[in-house]
Amino acid sequence: MSTARRVGALVSNAAERMYEGMKAQTIKKDDVRAYLEAVVAEELKRIESERWDESPAVSPAEWRMRWMTDRAEACALRLLAQRGHAADLMPEDMDVLREQGFRPAEMSLVLELLFALKERFWGAEPPVLSPSPEDVFGERTITEAGYRHLRSAAFEGRARALEQSDRRDIIHPGADPSTSAAQDTNTTQPAMSERPASPPRSDPDIVSIADRMSQKSRALRVKDKSFDKKAFERDKRQRDRVISQFIEATAKSKVTDLRQEDVAYYVNCLSRLPKTYNKSTADRALSFEQVMERGDELPDDLVGLSGSTENRNLTFVGAMLSYARSEGLRPAEDLDLTWFRTKDRTLKRAQRPAFTRDDIAAIFSHPTWRGRQSAARPHALGDEIVRDGLYWVPLIASYSGARREEIAGLELTDIVFDASVPHIIIRPNANRGLKNPQSERLLPLHSHLLELELRPYCEGLVERGETTLFPDLRPPAPTHAFRDMIHLRWSEVRKRQLGSDYSGKVFHSFRHYVSGYLQNETTIPQLVVKDLLGHLSGDITADRYRDPSHLGKLAEAVQQLPRVY
Repeated sequence: MSTARRVGALVSNAAERMYEGMKAQTIKKDDVRAYLEAVVAEELKRIESERWDESPAVSPAEWRMRWMTDRAEACALRLLAQRGHAADLMPEDMDVLREQGFRPAEMSLVLELLFALKERFWGAEPPVLSPSPEDVFGERTITEAGYRHLRSAAFEGRARALEQSDRRDIIHPGADPSTSAAQDTNTTQPAMSERPASPPRSDPDIVSIADRMSQKSRALRVKDKSFDKKAFERDKRQRDRVISQFIEATAKSKVTDLRQEDVAYYVNCLSRLPKTYNKSTADRALSFEQVMERGDELPDDLVGLSGSTENRNLTFVGAMLSYARSEGLRPAEDLDLTWFRTKDRTLKRAQRPAFTRDDIAAIFSHPTWRGRQSAARPHALGDEIVRDGLYWVPLIASYSGARREEIAGLELTDIVFDASVPHIIIRPNANRGLKNPQSERLLPLHSHLLELELRPYCEGLVERGETTLFPDLRPPAPTHAFRDMIHLRWSEVRKRQLGSDYSGKVFHSFRHYVSGYLQNETTIPQLVVKDLLGHLSGDITADRYRDPSHLGKLAEAVQQLPRVY
């Protein structure tokens, strides 16, 4: 039942093992057994007396601290009983303790007690054994080896007494744990307060709760035409990783066991993690504790998750807790996650800076658009131009402000050339969904895109039987997205053209560039710009009752964007 017993199982039965090889000693096996029983009896009385005078715990946290201190001491004593002065907390011991709910700080307590006891009993003046061996089995000559066996029995006896006095099982000081069960069975009509509570109708296991939440969310969203299955599965995998991380950090698998201190400890763990981890196979093989230990060895600037990542993780945990409450499952005490959220005082528009006109000119002077030497030398100027995903996606983004995933996942049927205003239809398709309902919109094609032969490019794909606008970006597995397939090549272009210090500018900076240019350099109405970008206006009446801007108005806005080269 207790952790001490589990550690005892790990190192084998301490009481039996320490008796081996004693036949030639002055102290016999029976003497040590008798002494062990005497220690247990004396320690039980002492523990009972101490707890009778003990002041009540003022909080659940303080009660847990007392309980875990007892458990930690029992573990330390059991290890000393078996291993003597060589006792230490090995990785195998830590694995057992972790399974039993010990947190890292509580494992450290085991280690502190272990060292304190070794210093006391292996010091220059070791304490006198209690009870006195003479009082148990009479006068004997106690050799050094005999003292060693009795000392081990004393450690074992104290550990057993602590186990038998588990604070969760003792109803009140003076109660006899061995008779409590019998008294219960003799009670013919227990009081209502003593009747066991009905088991919860829903499984309180945190992983099960998260799975049920995902299933319900999927069932509700799959009816929406904008439902993006790949994005949903990607988000679910991320959420599952966070939930698993939370369980490993808190050592709590049931939501009904969670307390405020568990959340506090989890957030503290996040501050110890390396900024980059879990990327390699070796990293993924590490336990959460080992990853934190690696973080402890790194410089401060390489440790600690960003505020936005911590907030995201807390959002996932908070969603799981909310869903659990909806099923009638509640933590052991009310939890408040708001204290741990990081307030980001940076303006949203400053978090992802826009490309400048100079940035745009530098990017599109790359050989991808001016001509490369060959596939083997894509960054050297030459005569070869390959109109593929890397060529078209940044161009379309710079002339529309559309998101990377919106462009990369386009199908051929999403482009309309034979219309008064040639345009792209941003809508959910087999390749990807959309971020939100307002993302569904029409995007006029800039005249430069037509001059660069976008139409002949599409017609060539149709002749080859393709259905996707950028077949070279088709992901190799369902777990990947079209937008991921351009990331490495695009990042290399950006780094080469803007230098290593590109000030946090990413593909999304095209979107900010278009928005900023149209709002600051033209007289295009703000509502037209928002419709082009797929944003809500921020006005409830306008968002609910206003029709989207006409395609002609959107075309006027797009044509005011300057040519990129």
